[in-house]
Amino acid sequence: MHLQKVLSLTEEYDMLPKGSLVLCAVSGGADSICLLHLLHTLSQTMGFSLACAHYNHMLRGENAELDAAFVTDFCNTLNIPVYTGRGDVKDAACKAGRGVEETARTLRYAFLEQTAAEIGADRIATAHTADDNAETILMRLIRGTGLQGLCGIPPRRGIIVRPLLMIERAEILSYLKEHCLSHREDESNLDLSFTRNRLRHEVMPLLRSFNPRLISTMSDASVSLRQDNDFLNATAARSAAAIQPAEENRVLSRDVLLRLPPAIASRVLYLALEQIGVRRQALSTSHIKAILELIHGNDPSGRVTLPRGAVVQRVYGEILFAKDSDFSDSFSPIPLKIDGETTAKGVPWRIFSTISEMPAEMIHSGNTFWLKYDMINKLLMVRPRLEGD
Repeated sequence: MHLQKVLSLTEEYDMLPKGSLVLCAVSGGADSICLLHLLHTLSQTMGFSLACAHYNHMLRGENAELDAAFVTDFCNTLNIPVYTGRGDVKDAACKAGRGVEETARTLRYAFLEQTAAEIGADRIATAHTADDNAETILMRLIRGTGLQGLCGIPPRRGIIVRPLLMIERAEILSYLKEHCLSHREDESNLDLSFTRNRLRHEVMPLLRSFNPRLISTMSDASVSLRQDNDFLNATAARSAAAIQPAEENRVLSRDVLLRLPPAIASRVLYLALEQIGVRRQALSTSHIKAILELIHGNDPSGRVTLPRGAVVQRVYGEILFAKDSDFSDSFSPIPLKIDGETTAKGVPWRIFSTISEMPAEMIHSGNTFWLKYDMINKLLMVRPRLEGD
């Protein structure tokens, strides 16, 4: 393993401060075992303390219990305090009407953050690698993204740090072999019904045939893009000083926005919307495009309706960002009526569902999906859009 890459990244983002307590998230897999062992080694010379956290998602039966026991035993051999938690992810996902993967991530990070708060940890280290970063970039590119998404996984987000983000999976396996370290294999990583697994096992090997240094190339690209994105965000933050409060709303001069380059103007719009409580994750590029068209159009008045009850309204030379405080687009999941109409209380739209023959030649698009009726073995539910969808 190229240790200097790890040390440079941890120093640049202040991941392992002297005198701090670092909580390392460990599943028992190759990446996390490598990270824990490496941090244990570094802690002896860099002056930070180390603890381990393991979360059981209760998705893999006895194997999940064996993972927990393996991590505990490994920590005991290194004399590292270990904190374990568990949660019925499948049940929680069903009750919330959310995907299993997103629910697992939400519960896992909640456990990590709670544990960190309880033991006074200054950092939470996760074992994301350069391969994870490359896969994430490709997934976002396939689904549609902008510069922010192409930056990949951030090396640091608050107290969450990723020391192995510049290290490739092949280097991880070499490290484990060099130090005679065993690890647990998660059989679900081979399930090709998951998009990431198909990318990992089918797409990435094909791309590597064109460029054997693909992971390194994409890592370097994400670093460069992150620097550009940071500069644009900093520039937009300075321009955001023009955002004026109007009680609970915000107002921006149209002339100010017209003078800004599109890359800066779009970021200023995000900042204005965040100030009225609309998170960036709730917005799509089509929303921002619609607002920019409103700003640049010839009509002196108009409005764009956004998620979370927000609206952007043009009134001649001013752009108003407003949010209805009484509005809620949240509602409990309800069953979708097959071949009929479904309505949700308090939501101003109706859903019509029909059974139809799938065309011989499917036209793939981002908003048309076909489900095989005879394979739907549970109720389809209608629910609000959630982060991660």
